[in-house]
Amino acid sequence: MLKLLPPMNDTDAQQIAASFWRELAIYGSHERAGPLLERLNGMPINLFWLVFQSNWHTCDDLWPHTKGYTQILNYAKRWKARPYDYLSTSVRAWFDELPDPIPVYRGSCFLKKNGLSWTTDKNIAEGFARGHRGISVPLAVVAEGLIAKSKIFTAIGRKECEIVLNPKNLQYADFKLYDVKGSWGIDHDDAD
Repeated sequence: MLKLLPPMNDTDAQQIAASFWRELAIYGSHERAGPLLERLNGMPINLFWLVFQSNWHTCDDLWPHTKGYTQILNYAKRWKARPYDYLSTSVRAWFDELPDPIPVYRGSCFLKKNGLSWTTDKNIAEGFARGHRGISVPLAVVAEGLIAKSKIFTAIGRKECEIVLNPKNLQYADFKLYDVKGSWGIDHDDAD
C-alpha cells in the first residue's frame, strides 16, 4: 500500500537525503531501482522528493518498476509539497529556462517506449536508442512529444537533461524508428 507521511523538518530531511546514497551503493545500477522504490514508500513527502531527485539518475533498468514508480509519483504529486521546491539550484535554473510546453524525447526499445525517463535533448535520446554502457537496443525508436511543465513528475537535469513524466500526459507523441544497423533486422547494405 502506498503511504507518504507529512513533511519532516527540512534540515533533517536534507541531512538524511545526503547520506541516503550509502543505502543504495551496495546495489549495482541495474538492480538499484527496486530497493529505491521500496525505501521511498513511507517517507515524509519532503524527504521523498529529496531522495528521489538525488538517486533516480543512479538507477538503470527501471522498466520492470515502471508501474510502481508511476503509482507512487502520482500519489506524491497530490501533496502540497511540490517537487520543484526540492530541486537543486542548478536544476531549478535549467528547468526555469525550458519552454512550456517542453519538447521531450525518449530513445529506447519499441517495447519500452512508454517509460518515465525522457530528455530535452534529442541527441541524448538518439544515444539511448543506439545503446549505452555496452547494452544494445533491439527495435530502437526515438519518441518525441510535448508536455506541460505542470504535468511532469519532476526534473532531474544533470548530464542527460532528464525529465521524469507519465507518457500518458504527453500532449503530442510520435514514435520514429531509429535506424540502428540490425535493430529492426534490416540489412542496410542491400537497402540501395
